[in-house]
Parts: sequence; structure tokens; C-alpha cells
Amino acid sequence: INIASRCSGFIKKRFAGQLATSLDDADLYQQFVSQKPAITSAFEQREYASAMRQIMQLADLANQYINDKQPWVIAKQDGQDELLHKVCTQGINLFRFLLVMLKPVLPAMSEQAETFLNESPLNWDSADQPLLNHTIKPFKPLMTRIDEQQTAALLDDANQGA
Repeated sequence: INIASRCSGFIKKRFAGQLATSLDDADLYQQFVSQKPAITSAFEQREYASAMRQIMQLADLANQYINDKQPWVIAKQDGQDELLHKVCTQGINLFRFLLVMLKPVLPAMSEQAETFLNESPLNWDSADQPLLNHTIKPFKPLMTRIDEQQTAALLDDANQGA
């Protein structure tokens, strides 16, 4: 969720809510897509904790990408609008991928994300291709930060099929 909040403001203010026509790092997006079969398998085998761990590893990669690229720094540099646009579009798409994967366990949050992304409904196949040259709506926080104890409780609930 932090990924979307860190990128959406730039997309809204600097690019009228319009995502770029290409990603900054298409290979990174494909790395996410390549994990979809394993996540799918974990859900199908009712290994929810495994699916969540895999999704969280991807979330860590997405956060690392944003931390490394630092769109807040790029935004202050003259002549870097194209890079900023692509980096923020990448961030929004990594967020979108993660929300598609989380939809089976967080359907209400996914519905809120659909509103933000101006794309409904998000479905499993939505994750295969990035969302490009598309207008998003203003970002509204989807949830508050959860701590490690809350994460452990969510994983326990997922393991019990709750």
C-alpha cells in the first residue's frame, strides 16, 4: 500500500493522473509475473501462509525498487520528468500486481484499489500485463500500517482457513 501512496501523488500532480506508456523496468515486472504460478499453486493447495510469504517477498522487492529509485528525489531534478513518470508507473503496477495476488484474502481492499486504479474488476489475468497509458484516480489510504504481531496473526488465520 505504501508503494501506491509514494507514487500516486506524482502521477496525479505531474501527469494529470495518466500512467506512462512504458515501465522503467519491464524485467522487474516480468519477475513478478513469473512468481504467479507458484502463488496460484499455493492458493489452490490451501497453503495460504506460503502464498502470503511469496507475496510479501514481492512486496519487499517492490519497496526496494521504490527506495532505490527515490521518485521524491527524481521529482526535484530538472529534465527528469520522463524517468519520474516511468518509475511511478512501475510502482503503481507493482502495487496492482500485489493487490491482484491478495484479492482472495483481502477482497474489500482490492475493491478499493480497483476504484483507485480505475480498473474493475481486477482478476487473476489482470496481473499478466502492466497497466499503461491509463488514467488513475486520486489515492486514498486503503489500510493503516500493520506491525509484525498483526502480520503473524493474519498468517495464522490464513493457515486455519479463516
